Amino acid sequence: MLAVNGKDVLATAELYQYFENTADTIVEITVGPNADYKDSRVVKVVPVDNEYQLRNRDWVEGNL
Repeated sequence: MLAVNGKDVLATAELYQYFENTADTIVEITVGPNADYKDSRVVKVVPVDNEYQLRNRDWVEGNL
């Protein structure tokens, strides 16, 4: 992960800070194999405010 909404992700920073107050809004994440952005791509995601339903669904499907 190289950037979140155009802000560079720093190795020394807490990763979650880039996603604070972004629930239910489109967030652009820049990912790639090189720190210089070469061969990188932008992925748009919508973070959820609570992951309980996702974890529960995973548990249910894993126990079918």
